[in-house]
Formats: sequence, C-alpha cells, structure tokens
Amino acid sequence: MKNDLILAGIISEKGLANKLKTTIAKDFQEIEVLIFDNFKTMTKKSDFSEIDYLIIDMDKNHEDFKEIFKFLKQENPHIIRVLVVDTYDLNHVLVYHDFVHLIVEKKYLMDYLHDLFEKANRLRYLLQNQKLIKIINSFDLCPTIKGVYMEILHQVQKHDVSLKAIGELVEKDIVLSTKILQVSNMTAFSSVKRITHPKLAVVNLGVNILRALILSISFFNPDQDEFRSLRFVKQVEVHSMRVAKNAVLIAKELNVNTAISNDSFTAGLLHDLGRIVIMRRIPNWNEIQQVSDNLQMPLWKAEKDMIGASHTEIGAYFLSIWGFPPSIVDAVAFHHAPQDCKQHNSMILAILHVAEAITHRSQNVSMEILLEHLDLEYLDKMGIKENIIAFLKMFCGMPMEEGDETPDESIESRE
Repeated sequence: MKNDLILAGIISEKGLANKLKTTIAKDFQEIEVLIFDNFKTMTKKSDFSEIDYLIIDMDKNHEDFKEIFKFLKQENPHIIRVLVVDTYDLNHVLVYHDFVHLIVEKKYLMDYLHDLFEKANRLRYLLQNQKLIKIINSFDLCPTIKGVYMEILHQVQKHDVSLKAIGELVEKDIVLSTKILQVSNMTAFSSVKRITHPKLAVVNLGVNILRALILSISFFNPDQDEFRSLRFVKQVEVHSMRVAKNAVLIAKELNVNTAISNDSFTAGLLHDLGRIVIMRRIPNWNEIQQVSDNLQMPLWKAEKDMIGASHTEIGAYFLSIWGFPPSIVDAVAFHHAPQDCKQHNSMILAILHVAEAITHRSQNVSMEILLEHLDLEYLDKMGIKENIIAFLKMFCGMPMEEGDETPDESIESRE
C-alpha cells in the first residue's frame, strides 16, 4: 500500500540519514523516506509530483542549493522545502528565505520534524484541492520580512529560547519595538506600571505573541507594486487587531489563565492571514467577494465553493507549518464553524469564535443578531454559554470606543 506522505532527503551523512529514517519509521508509519546523495540521483529516481517534503543537508553537500530550491518552488511548489544547517547563520536566511519554508539547525531537526508532521497531518484533510496546495505553498513566508525579524523567528523556535537575547534584537527595529510596546501596554497585558522598554515588553508578552506580531507586521505591509491592495490589507489589519482585543476581553470575563488569554490574542491577530494569501495568490479574489456580497453568503463559504478551501483553512495550514501550537491552529481553522473541529474542545477556539462575532457590533447589530452568529451548542459543550450570553448583554450596552469602526465595514459583513 502506498504511503500517505513521502519525504525525500538529500543527505550524504549516513548517521543523519539513518537517524531520520529510524525516527520517522517509529513515529510516523504513514511517511515513506527516500534518501539520496545528490539532486541528480534524486531526479533520476523520483517522481517530484509525489514528494511532500524535501530536506537538504547543506553542510555535507556542495551543490547549488539556491537553484535547486528555486527550481522546485517553480515546478513543484507543493513540496515543503527544509534546509538543514550545522550552525545557524543569518546569511543563510537572507539567501534562501524566498525559496525554502524553514531553515533548521541540525540539533533541532528531529524535534521539528515530529512537530511538523503532527500538525501537518491534522490539517491535511482540510486541503484536498491539490491545485490550491500548490498555490499556498508558493506563497513566500514573509515577502517584506527583515533580517532582524528572521533572526528573532529563528530564536523563538529554539527549545532554550532566551527572551533577553530576543529583547536585544527587538531593540534594533523601531517598528517592532513600537508594536510590542503598544500591545504590552494594553489593559489586558499591562502590569501595574506602564512598560516603556522593549526588553521588558518581550518578557511580558512571551514567545507566541511576539512571533504573531512579527508575522502580522510582515503580512500587513504589502509591496509598493501591490498598491491596489493596500486598502484591503489595511482593512484586514484593523479588523484582526479588533478581534484580538475582543478575544482578550472575553478571556478576562471567563477568568481563564494567562496562557489561554495570550494565545487567544495571538489567534485573533492571525485569524485572517489566509485572506492575504488569497488576495496575493488567487487571480479572481475580487470575484469571490462579489459572489459573497451578491448571494449574501459568508465569505468563507464562497471561498470554499470557488477555490476549494476557505481563508480559515489556508491560514491555519501556514500557522501549522510555522510551528504555532495546535490550539491556535485549530482556532484559526474553525473559528467560523467550531463544531467542525474534530480534534478536541478548545477554549481558545471558543473565545475566537465569539470575538469574531462581536466585531459586527460596529454595525449596531442587536443582541439577537449576535447570537445568530454564534454556535451556542459548542459554547454550551464548553460550559461557557451562559457566561458568554451575560457578557454579550454587558458588551452591547457599552459605549463604542474611538477607532472601533474599520475603514470599510464590509470587511466585517463578509466574514
């Protein structure tokens, strides 16, 4: 019987090759491993259309890896491309980041693979459309990402992550420093005293929120030649921050722990990244929104009808590849339809689901309409239905804060 997934590796170091085979055979029986000494041999003996993952050990080979990855990205963009290095070097990132999904130090490879396969398998059933998989895997990680951001993203993947070291890197970038100070001093995150130093802000927010802020800054800053999309991207950015803030309000009302509250903020901030992917990679993305408007159909359902998957699934797929925890991935994937989540009951998913619904408040909707947007059965299963209803009654009676409106309120109705 054919394996569900195939991993190919260009690895000349026998010890690493054997360890890779042993680890995958033990933990992931559905994955077949094919090891080659060089790309030429791999080309002769492999059908690239059947390969799901490619790992290249850079430090034990002397080929032109940039050209190899460039070729694979153009001809077989569905392949998840991983570059393995002995020691992390920022130059590796600057040269290869446009052609690979991840650069991994050898000492972290096995831990990363286990994490990658586990999360990727959780979402494979969501993305049955092979054409769509090729489209999203051809989307660059962060088209406008800076070198310092790459370094920080690398640091947060480490098991022995140093928040002090990350704080020193954050200080080098005024945009990121400003953003994390802004978020850190939100009511929900701030301590008794106002935080005025980036290093303290990094410690206060933690790894997941920091990583989310870097990705959001990168995604919400399109290239100048994408001027036509600037307004759309700004709408999504404002909407996402509103959802993130509302998620923290709900988490506070439910009296959940700090970790759940912080991850709910992260999920809110990143929940619509899939919309940016669609805008940049689907030629008829405007038509999808027109169909949504004309048929009064939720945008995510129109996306499913027209391209085979919604922005929620696309965004969750990327977050899974980038190493976010399953609870955040599930929340992004199912925030419009929490009952479809088959993995487990998730408080973060429930919070994001409600936070997304109350963004309609800027349209002066009634309590009844808010409840229509909620999966009350799921909230009841989570044991928070009555708490949420009480919160909504209080929330609807609160005066709107300045800046609640988005540049174009249709961003809310299309959700």
